[in-house]
Amino acid sequence: MENSQSIARLESALGNTAAKLESLKSAKSLDELRIAWSDFLVYHHRFFTVLKQVCDNKRHQSWCQNVLRVRKTDPLLRYIHHARNSDEHGLIEVVRDEPGGFSIGSGAHRTVIENLQIRNGKLVSANVREGVAVIKKIDDRIALVDVTDRSVVYSVPDEHLGQSVEKNVEVIADLAFRFIEGKFVEFKNSAVKSSSVR
Repeated sequence: MENSQSIARLESALGNTAAKLESLKSAKSLDELRIAWSDFLVYHHRFFTVLKQVCDNKRHQSWCQNVLRVRKTDPLLRYIHHARNSDEHGLIEVVRDEPGGFSIGSGAHRTVIENLQIRNGKLVSANVREGVAVIKKIDDRIALVDVTDRSVVYSVPDEHLGQSVEKNVEVIADLAFRFIEGKFVEFKNSAVKSSSVR
């Protein structure tokens, strides 16, 4: 595959993945979020499928092999890969519903709440007798779950490229996308350089 074709194919795969990430971030319901997550997994995987085709070109083999090695060893990227496999080929959901509610906190200070009324998911009144109460509504959401692919369990990642990460669908998807976006830019820059050298 020529450099210009490789760039175009990778750019298309990246654009499709970006669209699925945007769908995930703008989902209005748990069902939309669940579908968007599944779609994101498929398109993220597709980027790597195209990348493997690019790796057939000897000029890019060592770079590609390094990227694919990172995918196999990084907890977040490995999880995304196997979550997609599990979602596509397995019977068990790769996410679970996490019902929302309210969190009530006061920091390090003692708080006494005499009366608290919530109706239809809305805070109606709170009578705080002592201290300060911080009451936050927590929306319903989906949570990632450990996935099994070919009898191996892959835990929800808490790390990516040596940095700790929040176990949140949107955060995990965003980091996975940023990784492939960065690799696309690297590839494009090196392909353009190698084309101009000839």
